[in-house]
This record gives sequence, structure tokens and C-alpha cells, in this order.
Amino acid sequence: MSSWNFLVYMAADNDLDGQAPVDLEEMSAVGSSDRVRICAQVDRSADPFRLSSEPVPNQTRRYEVGPHTSGGLQEVHAEPSTNTGDPEVLATYVQWATLGRPAARTALVLWNHGTGIWNDPSYVKKMRDAKIPSPVRLARATRRTPFARTRRLAALRGRDILRDDGAQDSLDNEELRSAVRHIKLLLGQPLDLLGADACLMAMVESACIVRDYVRVVVGSQDEEPATGWPYDHILQDLVATPELQPEALAAAIVRRYVDSARGRSITLSAIAPDRLDPLLDAIRALRNALLDNEEELEDRMFELARSRARAVSFFSGDYVDIVDFVNTLYDRSDSTRVRAACELVRGALAAPDGPVLCNATRGIYADRCCGLSICVPRSLSGFEDYDQLAFHERTGWGDVLRALAGGDQS
Repeated sequence: MSSWNFLVYMAADNDLDGQAPVDLEEMSAVGSSDRVRICAQVDRSADPFRLSSEPVPNQTRRYEVGPHTSGGLQEVHAEPSTNTGDPEVLATYVQWATLGRPAARTALVLWNHGTGIWNDPSYVKKMRDAKIPSPVRLARATRRTPFARTRRLAALRGRDILRDDGAQDSLDNEELRSAVRHIKLLLGQPLDLLGADACLMAMVESACIVRDYVRVVVGSQDEEPATGWPYDHILQDLVATPELQPEALAAAIVRRYVDSARGRSITLSAIAPDRLDPLLDAIRALRNALLDNEEELEDRMFELARSRARAVSFFSGDYVDIVDFVNTLYDRSDSTRVRAACELVRGALAAPDGPVLCNATRGIYADRCCGLSICVPRSLSGFEDYDQLAFHERTGWGDVLRALAGGDQS
């Protein structure tokens, strides 16, 4: 049995198409070994205005990345273009990659754009107005599958992870949860590492979505450069030391990514979702401290808006670094209860067994990012389904967002 299956799911049917062959070449430069198996599934764009100049057939292809000495990249399967925003397509790829080829550990990297938990209203409108529905959804409309319920729930929603411009679809929060849940069933154990080679995915809300199904999540609080992760350097580390535990592989990815992006302001962190409970309890306490006294609500929301404006933020200010945010709120609030709750949040993240396993930053973010963001948006547009998140059910944070939106003074 191999030590690792390292699986990359490349949703390149969009403006990232030109980067797909570059990253495949990085993988093949290292290649698999007898203890590390590397696979990739790539859905590329047939749009003639993509960044790549080479002709690209409208197909989804699967690759075994063989040993470098035997030729590297080997195409083993091709089929008509799939919808990378369909959770069943994702789960089917993992099933193919692991069926009959089990490994002690499995890493799955989602390669695409990302906008955290935001649902792009313009993309949702495109899906609603599209004259030609996704062929994948049409073909399966009459079949019951493990994802039938999530398709119904997501019919009018979108989310910018695994965006597929050809199918006019993307993976939403519920579909991501369903996909990793199904993958856990396929593997017979939690997914050891879920990587987001995409922007803005290191969020407490996102970690909460997958907490029952994934051991370690790697993602960025900020936007990533188009070049993404340095797969050659990451895989060199893994092939050289195949006995790496998930936490150690995550740390290697974080280190290699930050080292590869010199001259840029970037972040990357590794998160253990099963360590979230103390932080979720602390955020619930902060929610209560902010909202429980109706007479002070206006003052609390004023403090909150001012703190959001001054904290390290991402995605046009809608996401803030949790620690920098509560540090700012602590300094600005005159409420003993709010300040005590801020200390609980800081303590949960600073604890030796806290959810952030490692975090690296460069540039303007140095020393001010803890590795995990939280949503404190300036508008609820695109966050209308926030109350459906497991994070809200656990913390009630959506109540704070509604109160803030009702009297925003930032």
C-alpha cells in the first residue's frame, strides 16, 4: 500500500485555463514513487479567448503522474467536458483515483478560483438565465444519487469554488459538505488533507463546513497569485519523505508556497477543523455580548463597524482576520462583556491545541494575520444564505451580521 495518494482536481474551464499545463508540468517534473501516487483530473476551457495559445479539446482528462524517469505525465482517461461544480463529478474522480489503489493517507487539492463563502449574485443570475442547462445535470435529472438533495438545494445558488464557465456552475457550501462527506465514506476514514489552491478559503465558516470529514485544511486568507502552489517543490518534499503525517505535509505546503512568492503580500495556513470547538464557543460568547443588551445595541454595532474598518481585511473588506479584528474591537469597546469575549476568542486561537496548526505571511500581512478569517461584510448581498451555514447554527454569528447591516456606520 502506498503512503499517500496526492490528488489534484483542476477546474480550468475558466480564465485559469492557461495555468493548468504549467502546474501539470510541475507535477510531472517530480513524478510519483512507489510510496506516493500523484493523479490529476483536468477540465479545460474550449474558449478561444483563454490565456493559453494551444488548441484545447473540450474534454475532461485524467492523468497518472508517473515516475519522472518513465516519462512523467500519462493520460489514462478522457471524456466529454464535465461540470466541475457538480459534487458527484468530484467524488467520482476520487473514487476512480483510489479504487483498487488505496493508500494510508489521501490529499485532495481543489484547484480553481475561490471567494470564501460568498455567493456571486451575477453568477447565480447567469445560472438562472442560462438557456442551456448544465448537460451533467440534465443527464442525471431523473436519477437518484447521493447528491440529489444538494442539487435541489443549490439549484438557485452559486459559490466561487470550482467554477465551471462552460457548465455555468460552481460548488456551493452544501455541495462541498456533501462531496467531502461522500469522499469520507469512499475512503472509510476522513480525508487527511483538503487543499484549496484558490483564493480566500481560509475562513472559520469554511472550516466548519468540512469539520466532520477532513483532518487538515490548507488555504489562504487572501487572494492567491495566478501561479498558485509550487507543486514541484511540494511534491519533492512528499516524495522524499513519504512518511509525512497530514500536519507535516500541510506545514510543508505552507512553507513552500510562501517561499515561492517572494515580493508578494500573501498568506497561507493549515487548519485542523476538529479543534474548532473552543473557538466556536468563544464566538458564540462574543455574539451574545454584542446583542443581548438591546439598549446598547447601537453602540455595539458602531464599535463593530469601526473595528472592521481598521482590522486586516480581505475581499474588499468583507472578511477580516479574526485575531486582528477582536484585538481592534477590544481596544475600542467600552463593554466589559465584549472585551471578555474578545479575550476568549484570542485565547482559543492562541492555545497550543488551537485550530491553526501553522500560518505564514509575507509583505503587508506580516505579524497581523492569525491564519483564519471571519465574515463581517459591509453588505449582505451574496451572503443571503449565511444562516444555513453550520457555523451560524453553532455560533449565531449571522444574527450579528444582520444587526450590523441594519445600522452600519462604517
